[in-house]
Amino acid sequence: MKKLMVMALACMLAISQPASVIAADFTDGGVSSVREDGMLLSESQKFLELLNGERAKLGRTPVQLDEKAMEFAIARASEDMGAEGKTADQDVFWRECTAGSLSGKAEDFIRLWKSSPAEWALLTDEKYTRLGFAIYRHESEKDLFYGYAELGTAQTGNDVKKGFPETDSLYVSDLETAAYTGQYGAAAKAAEAAKPAAPKLTGKVTKYQYADLTWQKTANAKGYEIYGYNSGKKTFGKIATVDGNTLKYEKKIGYGRDGRFKIRAYNTDSNGNKVYGPYSNIVTVQTAAQTPKISSVKASGSKALTVAWNKVSAADGYQVYRYIQKDGKYTLVKTINSGSTTSLKNTGLVNGKIYYYKIKSFRVLDNGKKLYSAFSAPVGCKVGSSVSGPSSGASGSNATGAVIPAYDQVVTKNVDPANFDRTFKQALLEAEENASSAVQYKIVIPPGNYQAGRLYKIPSNTHVYAVGATINATGTRVGMWYTDPAKPSENIIMEGGTWTTLDQPSSVDGTVVRLVGIENMVIKDMVIKTKRTGHIIEAADMNGFTVEGCTFSGNDKDVNASKNVQPKEALQLDVATKEAIPGYNHPQSMLNGKGCHNVVITGNTFTNCGRGVGSHSGTGNGAEKQPYTNIKVTDNTIKNVLGEGIFAQDWRNCTITGNKISNTKQTGIYLLDAYNIKADNNRISNISKYTGKRKATYDPNGVYGVGMLIRRSQKFSVSGNTLTKVYSPGIIQELNCKNMTVKNNKISTR
Repeated sequence: MKKLMVMALACMLAISQPASVIAADFTDGGVSSVREDGMLLSESQKFLELLNGERAKLGRTPVQLDEKAMEFAIARASEDMGAEGKTADQDVFWRECTAGSLSGKAEDFIRLWKSSPAEWALLTDEKYTRLGFAIYRHESEKDLFYGYAELGTAQTGNDVKKGFPETDSLYVSDLETAAYTGQYGAAAKAAEAAKPAAPKLTGKVTKYQYADLTWQKTANAKGYEIYGYNSGKKTFGKIATVDGNTLKYEKKIGYGRDGRFKIRAYNTDSNGNKVYGPYSNIVTVQTAAQTPKISSVKASGSKALTVAWNKVSAADGYQVYRYIQKDGKYTLVKTINSGSTTSLKNTGLVNGKIYYYKIKSFRVLDNGKKLYSAFSAPVGCKVGSSVSGPSSGASGSNATGAVIPAYDQVVTKNVDPANFDRTFKQALLEAEENASSAVQYKIVIPPGNYQAGRLYKIPSNTHVYAVGATINATGTRVGMWYTDPAKPSENIIMEGGTWTTLDQPSSVDGTVVRLVGIENMVIKDMVIKTKRTGHIIEAADMNGFTVEGCTFSGNDKDVNASKNVQPKEALQLDVATKEAIPGYNHPQSMLNGKGCHNVVITGNTFTNCGRGVGSHSGTGNGAEKQPYTNIKVTDNTIKNVLGEGIFAQDWRNCTITGNKISNTKQTGIYLLDAYNIKADNNRISNISKYTGKRKATYDPNGVYGVGMLIRRSQKFSVSGNTLTKVYSPGIIQELNCKNMTVKNNKISTR
């Protein structure tokens, strides 16, 4: 049985993009210039004119369709009916034409087709902004029905097939008796979006650990997709999409890595579907090895120094540079073509002269060229001496404190005063992701008063500048800011600002700032106010630590002398082990008990504190264990504290000079298990004795209240100090002290 099947296809029209209107009539008689209940060329033209007229009224672009394409659109064909209401060829036609364009839900309806201009509008929405698909079914010689569905929606209804799979293009396929099948398919494809060409991709390393990808603009490209190779999955995966005006992309891949990338351009058709061009060439970007760190510079006889550094994975070698000052033009000493070599003895030097060293690593790339890391921080040492051991006599410290590297780039992020808490956290997260030994993040908190609703983690290679700002802790959080608790940090500057916990409930107690495992940190010109018994800053396992020009106050809450607990240092240098400090909730890799080294504490004020600065956690044998070495405590003011002004337990190779200490208890400066200490030219006054249980525990015989107390210590110099209003004898040495020089001190007892 044969029946007439009439099918029409109308493509989606975007407001800004024209598309073709394509229709086809099928009859029992094959190709004919005479229609039967369908549209001829002239009628199709009328429909197009009607549509464009309405679009013009709305200020929209007209639909473009040439005469040849219109002819193909009204081609007629006949076919055998396979079942009531549909045929196999109809199934092919509908599936091939609509697949990939329908999704979601659509309104469906069956309407009588009268083949009049008024009914042609049924193919569009009421605003003439888009068209839909229509299937026509000839039930009899008198009636013609059709089903309608918008492009971009799902067709459901009793007159059309449901649920078609996706394909890539619109065309008519395999209608056996259709005279214009091939041409019709070509016309439909001509209306599709043009494929972009393959971009030419180039790549290079930037900022030591980033891949910088660039390409030329590609014709017909609406955007680009960037792909990176996943070595674990052994395949490329999409990592980013950018618009057609973006011609570069930067990706952090880490130190000592080889990154492989490719891209492809895409266009979009009138339905918004992406039409992809071919992939670009594949580029490989190799990044630099990490910057090495100098672990020590030691004297090797009277004319040589030995420089040691950490091994850097992925490094093929190192270059060692030297200069006679910390800053200046360094010259190359030697290139070491081995990544496993981690020391160099530099001979032929002048005895007694100080030399500074820097080092950088390099990788040998696939092209044979060397790619260098940034320079390490400089470390200096005098020929005939060593940064890690004492010289003859009480030489004290040659500490430099933190040495922050010179960065290739500084990225400044300004905190929004209106959204302090959120934007400060966002800036810190961005710094954690992107800061490196080559790129420093400077986060500026503008002057003003702010509420700190959280504990802030300060990442490596970050400078927080808060001069003029006051940050008030709220809620019940114990700390205010800290560094990464899971891994060591480096190169941090905290500058300025008043950080206070005074608005917190009195029940909140404990350390305000806790620092663990940091290499090179500066805290300067900062004020921290609290009302607690805990430490204000507790710093454990620090290497290169400078605290300068700060004011600390208020950790003297525990004024009850009846308690036998030790008052807490406002600034404590600590050793991070679970045995020594059970409160450290860090992974075992962070609790290695390295102690604090190369520390400078200068020009600070400590007032109304438990103690000023010091350490009360140690091994009890500083001469062997060395938990704290190379420390300078100079020109500080310490007054009105519950205990000692400076408590140096297990300190080695240290200088304590120029400090003003007043109104403390037991002693102004306490050296316990110390070695090679110079404590000269300090001014100490108004020292009291412990009372109550503290007296019974720490001074049972009531003999202290002196200017300086030295116990179980060796090789120290105490000279040029001025002690007033202290208990006799002013300076006490006891419990097997050795190699002492005590001279030229002025003592005025009570």
